[in-house]
Amino acid sequence: MPSCPKNYPFYNWVPKPLGILILLLLFIPILTASGVYTVNSGEMLSGLCIQSEHIQFVGFLTSVGMAAFSPFFYELVCIRREKMMCIVGFSLLYILSYVCAKTDSIYLLAVCSVVMGFLRMVLMMVNLFTLIKYAFKMEATRNITPGNEPVDGEGWDKLDREKSTSMPTIYLFFMILGQIGTSLTA
Repeated sequence: MPSCPKNYPFYNWVPKPLGILILLLLFIPILTASGVYTVNSGEMLSGLCIQSEHIQFVGFLTSVGMAAFSPFFYELVCIRREKMMCIVGFSLLYILSYVCAKTDSIYLLAVCSVVMGFLRMVLMMVNLFTLIKYAFKMEATRNITPGNEPVDGEGWDKLDREKSTSMPTIYLFFMILGQIGTSLTA
C-alpha cells in the first residue's frame, strides 16, 4: 500500500500556503449551501405560493440536520478520508441544491434541507480537522479521543493552553466565514 505524501492531503508539489488557501476556500461552499435562504424568502414564497412560516420552518430544518451530526462526530472525523468525503459531500450538496432550486414541494425542500445540514457539518468538521493538521501540524482528534487524557498537572496545563489559544481562533474564523457566507448569498 503506497504511503501518503508528506504534504497530505495535497501532493508534494503543492506549496503549503496554496494548500492552506484551498482548504480555507472550501469553507465558502460549505457555509453558503442551504435549501432555503432567508434573504430571498420573498421570492420563494411567491414562487411556491406558501406561507412564510413554511420557509422559516425549512430554514430551521437545516439546523436540525446540523445538530443530527453530533452523535456521528467522532467516528466521521477519525475516518481520515478527506478527499473521498469532500468529493462525495460536495457532489451531494450540488445535487441537493439543484433539487431545492427546481422543486415545488415544501416536503421535498424540507427533506433536502435536513440532509444538507447534516452534510454541511460533516464537510465542515472534516475540513476543519484537516486544516488544523495541515497548517499547524497538530492532531486535533488527540484532544477528543477517550483515553488520551493527560495523567499529570503539566499535561492538563498544556491541554488548557492549547484550547485557550485554539478555541477563540476557531470561533472567530467561523464567525467571519458566517458573515462572508451571508453576504455572498444575499
